[in-house]
Amino acid sequence: MISEKFFSFQMHFGPTKTAADDDLISEVVRVINACGGFLIEITSEMEGNASFTTIDVHAHDAYSFWDSLKSQITVNDTSKLCRITIAVCEGGDGWNDYLLLHHCDISKKCDNLVRTLESENRLANNSAVVASIADVLWT
Repeated sequence: MISEKFFSFQMHFGPTKTAADDDLISEVVRVINACGGFLIEITSEMEGNASFTTIDVHAHDAYSFWDSLKSQITVNDTSKLCRITIAVCEGGDGWNDYLLLHHCDISKKCDNLVRTLESENRLANNSAVVASIADVLWT
């Protein structure tokens, strides 16, 4: 059974967000779409001395979406995206028991989504599209 879930990605920039950071956000949105996610909202805020952007996404097949996207976020622990991003998704009880899927602080323990056979098949179909975008995105 395909599991629909909402995801939220928070990207922490320094005290100011640059044009390069805006370009990174645009590329993330492009990869989210290629991985089967549907953009809901993008918000940018300042909190204290930090700027951050939150990207909210809906995925019809949460497992294959996260499998496709996870490999792009964590492809290189030194990539900027890996170092600035926190990724969460709804748990079994919506946001009440959300799952921490990726944290820019590698000392944080993250949760896992479990794949099913159906999500494996969808992942295989998405992989070619994602691979072509990944070469440009995460350097």
